[in-house]
Amino acid sequence: MQKNSSYINAVSFAVFTISFIALYYLSPSLFHYPDVSWHILAGEHITTNGEIPEFNIWSAEENPDPWFNISWLFDVFLSHISSIFGIEALVIIKSALNATILTLVFCNCYKRSVSLESAILATFLVSLVFSISAPIRPQLITFLMIAIFHHILHKNHSLDEPPKLLLSLPILTILWANCHGGFLVGIIMIGAYGIDTIKNKNRKYFFTLLFTGILCVGAIFLTPVGFGIIEGSLKTMSSGAKQVIGEWQPVNLVDDAPQFLFVLILVLSTNIKIKNATIADKILTFFWLFMGLSAYRHFPIFAILAAPYLATCINSFDHEKNDKLISMVNNKKNTKLAFVISFVILTAFVTLSYSILNKKNIMDINPVFVDNGIKEASEYIIKNYPDKKIYNSYSLGGQILYFSKGKIKVFVDGRANTAYNDDIIKSFMTLDQGLPGWEKEISKYNFDLIIANSNERIIQLIKLKGGWEQVYNEKGIIIMIKK
Repeated sequence: MQKNSSYINAVSFAVFTISFIALYYLSPSLFHYPDVSWHILAGEHITTNGEIPEFNIWSAEENPDPWFNISWLFDVFLSHISSIFGIEALVIIKSALNATILTLVFCNCYKRSVSLESAILATFLVSLVFSISAPIRPQLITFLMIAIFHHILHKNHSLDEPPKLLLSLPILTILWANCHGGFLVGIIMIGAYGIDTIKNKNRKYFFTLLFTGILCVGAIFLTPVGFGIIEGSLKTMSSGAKQVIGEWQPVNLVDDAPQFLFVLILVLSTNIKIKNATIADKILTFFWLFMGLSAYRHFPIFAILAAPYLATCINSFDHEKNDKLISMVNNKKNTKLAFVISFVILTAFVTLSYSILNKKNIMDINPVFVDNGIKEASEYIIKNYPDKKIYNSYSLGGQILYFSKGKIKVFVDGRANTAYNDDIIKSFMTLDQGLPGWEKEISKYNFDLIIANSNERIIQLIKLKGGWEQVYNEKGIIIMIKK
């Protein structure tokens, strides 16, 4: 049953508030994800020097590679917030962005299903996926833009006279392209709605979409790197380091409860012939289902895009299979009761889920830093071995840069192929996995110092090989010096 706008606005506010509180207290620490650190440092460099580096200024190699920093605007945003309000403010920004995304998802779900219960359930399922996708990284801008694009495109979809709001998409695309390489999703979304208009023979809206799409494609190149934006995005997606990056691995539904639950409910409730769901929603859902299962990195995109279709299917399923129950829920008193119960359950379950997924003690939260020993290890290198050429593991690179303020030049970090050439990435993979020829790679780059986690393969191999001395072992971080 459709509710009035003030009622839905109140529910939307409740979704935002609950999401914000849960994400603030129960999501991983700010530096739990190593890429966050180099993004902040990059923003500081751009702000201080007034220019975006064209080359990898933090590489240990004599001839650094070009650096395609396609997230430069987001990096500057992070550095400004942390310098003005303190780095703790980034936790608030992170939580607010995630909560805004989930609120937009709820609104999109309700617009499709016109069912409060279905919209809440679909949003809740997305929130579980977000429990492992909450760090403040440029991907958040992509998630936010997807939710906004979805809202605008659907809102205009049902109108005979598309409002001018549709033409705001190219402006949003400029912002998107300067923050993250996920802008291609926006073009795909416009294409899906274009196919929808062809199916529905809405000629006027089709040409409006076509014009909007052309403007969005042109807007992509309005960045400091120009046409290099495409090369930079492709380098991210084709990086050879993807083999050791967890978020690029295929989704394992057996071991990952949030993804399994989302797909299971989608499969059980889906009805491809449902008339209430648009062709665009169906295309986006099943295309991104394939993409989402192919890599953890894509699954949140799939969840955001599929949620409206899922809510529509759940609502339709309820009406077809549970008419008696629905008639009870549609009673005004029962609806209010269901609303209260739903949000109590949502709060408790999200809190419990986030705690379990992140293995945290709810009463012992530090949302800013995780004490992994990298700061102390970086200070130790600067003090004792400032001129040594180092090999570092992939996960430590960005944080070494951040805590040393770029004084320590690294072999590799989370920027991967956007800042390092293929040869370096291949050499890193050989060393990281201990593949045949790893000793030659050590000699090739003439490393003097190795810093890695104690459980990494390279540490075990170096200890067996000999010729190196362990000079540091604190909090799981080991530093080896060549004798």
